[in-house]
Amino acid sequence: MTVQTLVTALPDPDVLHARCRTLALLDSLLASDHPTHSFTVGRREGVDLACMEAAASLAHHTAAPEFRFEGFFDATVCVWRESGATAWQHGPVEFDADETDGSDRLFDLLTDGSAAA
Repeated sequence: MTVQTLVTALPDPDVLHARCRTLALLDSLLASDHPTHSFTVGRREGVDLACMEAAASLAHHTAAPEFRFEGFFDATVCVWRESGATAWQHGPVEFDADETDGSDRLFDLLTDGSAAA
């Protein structure tokens, strides 16, 4: 999966908001010593912030070729949805047909939506 597929797989903002809050709560209960997901209500007026600590969450992916750039670990995916917009957006990136940017591994919990995830 690439970011182009990710933006079509992400749920609507209200659903994503609920999933992010749930992940942060579960993570704080199950990994209270070092949770990797957090959720801050009211980060600024009208904005909540969901975060995933990439280093801990991606540690087992560092050998995957899609996260390597000239021998170094490199993983960045950015998507956004502006107020009133009907779809998620991403910046201009290009991939070969057989390439992935790791979006499936990074966001599978948010796109899956099942209890098994």
